Amino acid sequence: MQQVWGARSDARHVIEWDRKDIAQAFGASARSVAEWVKIPDFPEAQRRGRAFIYPSTEVIQWHVQREIRRVIGQSNTATDTGAAPVDLLNLQQERARLARVQAEARELELAERRGQLVGAGAARQALAHAFGAARSILLSVHAKCAETYPELPVDVVEGIRRMHHEALTILSETPMPGEVEPETEEDVTA
Repeated sequence: MQQVWGARSDARHVIEWDRKDIAQAFGASARSVAEWVKIPDFPEAQRRGRAFIYPSTEVIQWHVQREIRRVIGQSNTATDTGAAPVDLLNLQQERARLARVQAEARELELAERRGQLVGAGAARQALAHAFGAARSILLSVHAKCAETYPELPVDVVEGIRRMHHEALTILSETPMPGEVEPETEEDVTA
């Protein structure tokens, strides 16, 4: 078995680490390791002279368990320095959020089935049909006015036509719900 990070191995091929090896293995500071060894579930050390020696497999296992607790939101930052806050990922909160989202999706589906909710595609199609019909009517109003009331001055009929075209231009430039508004020159230069 290869030696790792300057670790020592005994006759049974168990790799042992001192605190410096642990810090190097996990990219932690000596201060962090000093705090870790105070945590109750940290592997027990054997004293060899002035050094404290830890079985690497137990330290690795402890570190993996610590990371799992950190990720699922069960880490206790009060006793485990260097651990992430409990709210990093709380599975119970995430499950509750998922349940709320699923419930809302079911409510929307039921509302649509009851006819209380219309899909965006259907709404756009209905609006496009209504605008098309209104456009046809507005484009013909000035001609019908001139035909029905021949005594109307030409400039009045032309004014009606212009107003209708302005209204239609405004309507055609108004985005449908769910569409992105086109960029203007001001937007591009800003």
